[in-house]
Amino acid sequence: MDAQDMTRTALAQATGLTSPAIRGLCENTAKRYDVDTLAVICDFFGCGMGDLFELIPRQM
Repeated sequence: MDAQDMTRTALAQATGLTSPAIRGLCENTAKRYDVDTLAVICDFFGCGMGDLFELIPRQM
Protein backbone atom coordinates (compact mmCIF):
# COMPACT_ATOMS: atom_id res chain seq x y z
CA MET A 1 0.00 0.00 0.00
CA ASP A 2 2.79 2.42 0.87
CA ALA A 3 4.53 1.88 -2.46
CA GLN A 4 1.32 2.76 -4.29
CA ASP A 5 0.49 5.68 -1.95
CA MET A 6 -2.86 4.09 -1.11
CA THR A 7 -4.87 4.55 2.05
CA ARG A 8 -6.63 1.74 3.86
CA THR A 9 -9.98 3.30 2.98
CA ALA A 10 -9.07 3.46 -0.71
CA LEU A 11 -7.98 -0.19 -0.63
CA ALA A 12 -11.24 -1.22 1.03
CA GLN A 13 -13.27 0.67 -1.58
CA ALA A 14 -11.23 -0.67 -4.51
CA THR A 15 -11.40 -4.30 -3.38
CA GLY A 16 -14.81 -4.47 -1.69
CA LEU A 17 -13.18 -5.62 1.55
CA THR A 18 -14.28 -4.15 4.86
CA SER A 19 -12.26 -1.47 6.61
CA PRO A 20 -11.94 -3.65 9.76
CA ALA A 21 -10.49 -6.50 7.65
CA ILE A 22 -7.90 -4.17 6.14
CA ARG A 23 -7.10 -2.60 9.51
CA GLY A 24 -6.60 -6.03 11.14
CA LEU A 25 -4.08 -7.00 8.48
CA CYS A 26 -2.24 -3.67 8.51
CA GLU A 27 -2.00 -3.47 12.30
CA ASN A 28 -1.30 -7.20 12.76
CA THR A 29 -4.29 -7.54 15.08
CA ALA A 30 -6.27 -10.05 13.03
CA LYS A 31 -7.11 -13.21 14.98
CA ARG A 32 -6.95 -15.24 11.77
CA TYR A 33 -6.20 -14.58 8.13
CA ASP A 34 -9.03 -15.38 5.73
CA VAL A 35 -7.67 -16.94 2.54
CA ASP A 36 -10.34 -15.29 0.39
CA THR A 37 -9.44 -11.86 1.80
CA LEU A 38 -5.76 -12.46 1.13
CA ALA A 39 -6.55 -13.65 -2.41
CA VAL A 40 -8.45 -10.42 -3.14
CA ILE A 41 -5.51 -8.35 -1.90
CA CYS A 42 -3.04 -10.42 -3.95
CA ASP A 43 -5.18 -10.05 -7.08
CA PHE A 44 -5.40 -6.29 -6.56
CA PHE A 45 -1.67 -5.78 -6.05
CA GLY A 46 -0.57 -8.49 -8.49
CA CYS A 47 1.47 -10.39 -5.91
CA GLY A 48 1.56 -13.76 -4.18
CA MET A 49 0.52 -14.52 -0.62
CA GLY A 50 4.15 -14.96 0.37
CA ASP A 51 4.73 -11.32 -0.54
CA LEU A 52 2.23 -10.18 2.11
CA PHE A 53 4.02 -11.61 5.12
CA GLU A 54 7.40 -11.35 6.78
CA LEU A 55 8.45 -13.92 9.36
CA ILE A 56 10.19 -12.23 12.28
CA PRO A 57 11.84 -14.68 14.70
CA ARG A 58 10.82 -14.36 18.34
CA GLN A 59 13.37 -12.99 20.74
CA MET A 60 13.86 -15.32 23.71
